[in-house]
Amino acid sequence: MLKQQAQKHQRFAIKKLSVGVASVLIGLTFMGVSSVSADTDTQSAAANQSAVVNTANGAQTDDQATTNQPKNEETSVAANKSTASQAASQNNATATPAAENNSTHAAETKAPDYYNVTVNFHDVTRGGNIQVLNRNTGRYEYKQPYQTTVWAGRNTYQIFKAPIAGYQLLNPEVLDQYFDFDQSGYATVKQGYPEQNISVTLNYAVLSPLKVEYIDTDNGHVLASMELPSYYMVPESPAHKNGDVKSPDASKYEGAAINIPGYQLVSEPVLTGRIDGQTQNSLTDKNYIHLTFKYKKVMDNAEATTTTPGKDSTGAVIVNKWSNLPGMFVVRGVYGLKNSEDGNGNVEQRTQDLIDRYKKQGFSYIGTTNKLFNDDYYNFYATGTYIYLIPNKPVQVNYVDEQGNKLADSDTLATNAANPDQTNQGINSAAYWNPAGEWTAKPKDIHGYHLVKTEGATDGEFTAYQYVTNFVYAKNPEIVDPNDPTPDQPTDPTKPTDPTTPTTPTTPTTPETPGNPTTPVNPGQPGVVPGTNQPGQPVVPTQTSKQVTPAKDSHNAQQLPQTGNDNQAAVLGLGMGAVASLLGFLGLNKKREN
Repeated sequence: MLKQQAQKHQRFAIKKLSVGVASVLIGLTFMGVSSVSADTDTQSAAANQSAVVNTANGAQTDDQATTNQPKNEETSVAANKSTASQAASQNNATATPAAENNSTHAAETKAPDYYNVTVNFHDVTRGGNIQVLNRNTGRYEYKQPYQTTVWAGRNTYQIFKAPIAGYQLLNPEVLDQYFDFDQSGYATVKQGYPEQNISVTLNYAVLSPLKVEYIDTDNGHVLASMELPSYYMVPESPAHKNGDVKSPDASKYEGAAINIPGYQLVSEPVLTGRIDGQTQNSLTDKNYIHLTFKYKKVMDNAEATTTTPGKDSTGAVIVNKWSNLPGMFVVRGVYGLKNSEDGNGNVEQRTQDLIDRYKKQGFSYIGTTNKLFNDDYYNFYATGTYIYLIPNKPVQVNYVDEQGNKLADSDTLATNAANPDQTNQGINSAAYWNPAGEWTAKPKDIHGYHLVKTEGATDGEFTAYQYVTNFVYAKNPEIVDPNDPTPDQPTDPTKPTDPTTPTTPTTPTTPETPGNPTTPVNPGQPGVVPGTNQPGQPVVPTQTSKQVTPAKDSHNAQQLPQTGNDNQAAVLGLGMGAVASLLGFLGLNKKREN
């Protein structure tokens, strides 16, 4: 029966998602809701299935129990336990007092015939029970404690150390106190264990999510980033650790570079890894698994405004809503078969074809969780493979002044020439056609302003986050037209300054002593007065200068001599002498005529 159960096929659909923010889904799972689905025909040996378990009150069904035990096998155990209990009751009813004492003494030293086993599953990251995906409903549910009754020496048909998607078991050693494990990981109660009731609490921590980051290698600034959750992936199985290469290995993942305008990729375009058990430190400290892609700035412009500077920042966060894209396919498998077998074909090529298809339609490929490779053996512990394809966003072009004020209407650039239907320039999000290809932004001529700076690239390829280019302008200086008849506006008068304190007058210097007057020259011979025989009077020269005694003012201050007055007297004297000479000359001429 167990062999037949193991041969049933399990299948998972490869999903294409347009978002991957772990915090969103974690919030939903707390409410018992999940937007993730997994297609499955049946459940594998490690899948959740109904099981009949025994408790003190009898048998019950636990839909959340993780068990490899078929229903009829568990029912048989319950029936055997009931028969054994009845036989023990009959023996006790017919026993003598001495026999009862002997039986009691033997019970103190003899191991129980069967054990009541309880295993609890505690989430140390979120608190409460861990959350598991119900493969039948596609919803996450809280995992209830596993309870069973098992005969001594019988296999529990449980792999208690089996990986659980999204978690890492922290204390597997606690199981070693009660159980022995075979190569496949199945548990059997230790022989001779004295306690009949076994209760174990297994502590699990949430696996660390992936952080895909795109950074500027020159300054360490994060240009963009996206978070990919890990709760579909699993660590390495116990059987694989023990050397069974056909048993599930740890889940693998992949991250990819994207187009960033103004930058050139200088690292590998694809990074891969496998889950190694790294877990979150707390709900807020996610202890990311980093996939870092390095870029070098190739534009002269300043960084785009969508870029958040700072080495530890998240940059332009890439987010969107959850949705399944058309074209997903199913991968089937069982233990011992590779992913390329069981009719799955070339899984790697089929996956790449999907990625290429949606890149053409305007999506950016960010990465894959639980990535499938053809030669890997089927992992029936993982709950699905998810390809993260993010719809590209339009480019926004702004025209602003140096204070960020809008000077002209912004432009939105969005085209996809690959779409046969070029209505709306090939953009049709309802049909999964988004912006793709090259774009170019140009500045506008704005009256009264001139371009002074450009923030962001002016060309590039559409990418997974909103890219913004800013053209920054400054106001032109005012130019006065000399022919403009408009008079200038009067300016406000300036405030008069306070008068300064007058300086003290200086004491006048002592005047120089005037020189002695010069002796006048002898006058010429007098002429005859016209009309008479009397000689003319000689011209008496005027005094050319005289000494002037300066007057004293009321303050006894000395004054300089008034030389201007002497000069005037001398000029007057010379003038009178000249007139007299002229008259004498005229008189002489008249006498001669007579």
